[in-house]
Amino acid sequence: MNQDDIRQSIQDAKTNEMGVGFVGVEMFIISVALGIIFSSWWIFGIVLIGSFILFNIEYTAKILLLILTLAWGVIAYKIGHVFGISAAIVLGALALLFAGGIHFSAFGGFRDMK
Repeated sequence: MNQDDIRQSIQDAKTNEMGVGFVGVEMFIISVALGIIFSSWWIFGIVLIGSFILFNIEYTAKILLLILTLAWGVIAYKIGHVFGISAAIVLGALALLFAGGIHFSAFGGFRDMK
């Protein structure tokens, strides 16, 4: 292994850590939102702890990351729809690409943690 490979591996690890942090914030926001909607600390705790447990299982992590990526695309599409169908398609596609990249790096980070 030469110096460039080591440097690239360190950079990849940092990128993966950023993705994991982003997903952690997403899970926290979703847990808070569901806790507020159902007016229950139990729901908040179960969703938060449950999501972190599910992210430690490779198969369920892939599914959850796909769902989160699609959710970002739908949210951006809905926001863009206010400005017209063209804006909706462009924003939805960009959100899918950005969220997909972040979630893909997060998946690498979850694998690195094992």
